[in-house]
Amino acid sequence: LNMRDGRIIRRFEGLAFLRFGVFALSSCCGEPKVQAFQVVKSIGPILAITSSGGADLNGSNAEDLVVRDDSSYPRGLAIDKSASKMYWAEMGGNLIMRASLDGSDVETFVTTNQGPDGLALDATASNLYWTDVHGRVQRMGLQGDVPEGLLEASYTHREGIAVDSEGDWLYYTCADKGYSTIHKAHLDGSEVQHLVTPDDTLEGEEDLDSELYGPKGIALDVGSGKVYWSDTITDKIQRSNLDGSDIEDLVTSGLHSVVGLAIDTTSGKMYWADRGDDTITSKFDAIARANLDGSDVEILISN
Repeated sequence: LNMRDGRIIRRFEGLAFLRFGVFALSSCCGEPKVQAFQVVKSIGPILAITSSGGADLNGSNAEDLVVRDDSSYPRGLAIDKSASKMYWAEMGGNLIMRASLDGSDVETFVTTNQGPDGLALDATASNLYWTDVHGRVQRMGLQGDVPEGLLEASYTHREGIAVDSEGDWLYYTCADKGYSTIHKAHLDGSEVQHLVTPDDTLEGEEDLDSELYGPKGIALDVGSGKVYWSDTITDKIQRSNLDGSDIEDLVTSGLHSVVGLAIDTTSGKMYWADRGDDTITSKFDAIARANLDGSDVEILISN
């Protein structure tokens, strides 16, 4: 698999992934199947996952779904299984796009004020949430509407985003060298709370073993009361309780810049996308998985 061949979106039976995007399980034609999406011409991947049950996430059987221009600079991706639609952010054109899960019927969903980044879908209320390059959080109904601003621009870059529809909570990562954090707020943007903060002020590289430095991808296991995140600076995958307590290191070796994360609670697996480092030959783009406690790490796809 050539991760830099100009293709934008791909599907894998068993695994879905997107460079600076997300992936999700879905059901097709009555059979459990995973819709997989890969954006190629960008810096790296972000992942999210929802299980439809029974799919074997093995990364086989790739097929092109959508090809976009290199300048689109695609980022986040979200899946609406009930409507058989996928949404992805294009930072280059300040667009959020939409298409059918087979790649047909590509259309512009909304033109945003600034480059959109992370996406999350609230299927219950039929709303799409996104972050942008200036740290804003916005949402819009899936039937088309006027974007609603929830959180204003911030010096801290809000990036990864995840939705707990039943609990009425929005979780997001804030990457800032001086004080990176993980927050939550109600779905209308009210009652913002700090969940996870650094151990110290993180003044230099000697502090990189602290609990939080560069959080990016975020995923929820609401049933088990856990929030998972990846850290692109410490090269860790971690989790805590939904209130931010009991932080655990899950995967701490073999990672190079994990910017995407997804949880499959049905099979007890987490999946991540690692953008690697082009300047260091030993670091490569990869999709991998492990048990939810971080054990049994497997590389599924790499370049």
